[in-house]
Amino acid sequence: MNRRHEQNYVIDLQEGGYIRIRRTSVRGKIIAFTAQYESFIEGEFRPAVRYDTAHGRAHRDTLDWNGRPIRGPKEWLPESMDFNEAFTFAERDLKAHWREYRAAFLRRRR
Repeated sequence: MNRRHEQNYVIDLQEGGYIRIRRTSVRGKIIAFTAQYESFIEGEFRPAVRYDTAHGRAHRDTLDWNGRPIRGPKEWLPESMDFNEAFTFAERDLKAHWREYRAAFLRRRR
């Protein structure tokens, strides 16, 4: 029997934001994930950038002020990456670049 293991957690960036993680795996192999950077702005957490596997392939969405993907082509990760590799890439990218994502998000403020 293949049991699904679901994990939900946050990585506290301690400077006004979080990376919110949700991933599902079977026998150590990730079969779906979401990794989302959320910034604390105007008294609430607002999602700015999200990696996920919602369309069967890992990609990054840049989000508008209301948390919706900005129109335009999705930023697909290479097809050669499995979801474990894509998840690792996403988590590292968000940790390394959250300040830039926050600044760009603030420029998109309504």
